[in-house]
Order: sequence, then C-alpha cells, then structure tokens
Amino acid sequence: MSESGYRDALCLLCQDAGADLQRVLAAACEPVLARDPVVYLADFARQVLVPLAAGAAEQKVAGTMAGRAFTTGRPAVNGDQDGLVRVWVPVVEQTTRTGVLAVTVPRPGPQILAQAELLGVFAGLVVAAAARVSDVPYLRRRGRAMSLPAGMQWDLLPPLSARTADALIAGALEPAYDIAGDAFDYALNGTDLHLAIFDGLGHGLGSTLQTGLAIGAYRHARRDGAPVAGMHAAVDAALAGHYEDVSFATGIIARLATGTGRLEWSCAGHPRPLLLRGRKVVAELSCDSVLPVRAR
Repeated sequence: MSESGYRDALCLLCQDAGADLQRVLAAACEPVLARDPVVYLADFARQVLVPLAAGAAEQKVAGTMAGRAFTTGRPAVNGDQDGLVRVWVPVVEQTTRTGVLAVTVPRPGPQILAQAELLGVFAGLVVAAAARVSDVPYLRRRGRAMSLPAGMQWDLLPPLSARTADALIAGALEPAYDIAGDAFDYALNGTDLHLAIFDGLGHGLGSTLQTGLAIGAYRHARRDGAPVAGMHAAVDAALAGHYEDVSFATGIIARLATGTGRLEWSCAGHPRPLLLRGRKVVAELSCDSVLPVRAR
C-alpha cells in the first residue's frame, strides 16, 4: 500500500468528521488499483452483512463469499472477468471482526491480498471513528426494529471480541433485537484482564436501567484500581443507594492475570462459570455463596 493513499484518505477525515466513507476508502484504494470498495457490517444478530454503500445488496453470513471472509478471518476471492476479481477481506477494529470489505482488483497475488487485508483494517478504524459522530453505521447494522431496552444495552457494550498475546475474549447477547437486563464488560489493562457479567431483575426497561447502573459502578471502581472485592462492593452500594424496593442484579466480576493464569472472581447470585477445555466442560468454578447485589 502506498503511503499516499492513506494520507489522502486521512486528510479527508481531518477536514470533515462526516466525510463520505466511500470517498475515504476510494482515496485509500487508489494506489493499489483497487476499485469499487464497499464495506459490509455484520448486523446485531451476526446473521447478515449489511452494506454501507447505497445500492449494494446484503450478503448472508452463511453460504456466501462475504460470509466466508467474515467467519474465517481470511480473504475470499470470487469471479474473474477481464482479469479482474472481487476480493472480500475482514473489516477489523483493532482485533475485532465487525464486517467485510469488498474491492475489485487485478488477479490477486500474495502482495495484492496483503494490501487488501490492510485496507480492511483501515476500513475498520474509519468505521469505528465514524460511529462516534454518526448514527449511520448503527442504523445500517440494525437490520430490523429494536426495542428501547435492547438499544440501550448495545450502547453499553464493549467490542464483542478482543485478542492479546495471552488471551482471547468473546461475548454475545441474544435475542439481539429484544434483550433487556443482560450485559458484559471487560478491559485489558497491562497483563490484567478484567471482566464482568450482569443481569438486572426482570426483562423490561427497568432491568436495563439496573444493569446500566451496575456497569457504570463497576467501571468506575475498576478505573479507581479497586480489587475484585472492592468492585463487587461498589456495585452493591450503587444499587442500594438508588433503589429502595427489592430490585437487584446478579453478576460475576473477575480479574485474570494473563501472565500467571491466576483468576480472582466473585459471584453475586449468578450461575457459576464453567471451565472448558477442548470445547468440553471439565469443571464448574466454585466460591462461597453470595447474595445478588442489592438483595436485602
């Protein structure tokens, strides 16, 4: 990839926070003779890849070349017309696969495919930046009507996956368009991997509000450097200070030292974690029984 392509694309972004994504990608593609770039983002259920460009057709995750690139994380190539092929590469935000990028290139050798993959990484960063100031990526991903609690829950979440040299994190929520009360959070801080799961009482908007408060209190305590027990107590205190009824949330708070593999965790009335090896459950983690946060 020529440096000039990225420079021109970044200049467009610096001049206009709402710059047309197609113009930005076209500028980045020009030095490698790639053309017709289209970004497809996975919908919230991760069943369909939805194009950001007007006029492009959706691609199902199952049974398509686009879906193959998305699920495997490797380039997929189809067609050969007049020496040109359509290449699908993953769109990656840091280490999280969020969709695919399709570009038309000359018959691709290893160098062209490597350049196309870098374009996918660049597209992921551009989309992530655009999502901070525009509703367009969100609206395109939202394949159908979403309940208010579900929309609020999705706004709470970190990326659905992340990778380090020592750990792989992945999460999902179902039903994607009508969830309420279920959420997770994590943070990679040096060699420590922090993670938490919460489930607010009930299934409506009230449940989502409880979980939002729990996530906020957890993040605040985590960023203040609290130990696992301190984070647990902070969430409990936040819910107790706001709710005067029987509202409560269950949850798990944990910290994994990736260098040593030591896991510290607390459980507040939640189903206990399962330890898997080779995709088989080999144990259920145990700890002292603790009531849900704010259960009195």
